[in-house]
Amino acid sequence: LHEHVRTGDRVVVIGGGRGVTGTIAAKHTGETGSVVVFEGSAKWTSRTRKTLQLNEVDEITEVHHAIVEKAIAAGDQIAEREDTSDQTTPIVKADELPECDVLEMDCEGAELDILRNMRLRPRIILVETHGVFGAPTEDVKDVLTEKGYDIDRVEIAEERFRELHTEQDVKVITAVRAN
Repeated sequence: LHEHVRTGDRVVVIGGGRGVTGTIAAKHTGETGSVVVFEGSAKWTSRTRKTLQLNEVDEITEVHHAIVEKAIAAGDQIAEREDTSDQTTPIVKADELPECDVLEMDCEGAELDILRNMRLRPRIILVETHGVFGAPTEDVKDVLTEKGYDIDRVEIAEERFRELHTEQDVKVITAVRAN
């Protein structure tokens, strides 16, 4: 995000977590840009909002308690946080995501469904893959390539967890839209 978000960009974050990603994006877009965050867990949605508020970027950031593209067939392995399986959590279809310049995804195995079904074509897509939850890095790269993106970088998600993330195929892909 530090490298790719520009002043005035529209950023969509799928998987708000602790709010760090939304905060970084908002600080880079500035008041002329926008950040929309989707988080499926009510508890983590609250944490996201609190982090944005503490960093004084809550005024330029929308946070939605919603799951994006939960097209999960029986037996699929998508990690669910403790309160994302609640039947009342809104679901946003991937083809209904708002237009953006940068899309950042950390959605615990839902990456492939979202990428396959989205219509938007952001300039940059940053994806944390989760092979351990059915979204292997190679499959995500293939879908991005099919959608017209060049793979710029593939890295271990968190260096401090290198061994675990290598074993579980948790990586971050940076993809740039081919012109």
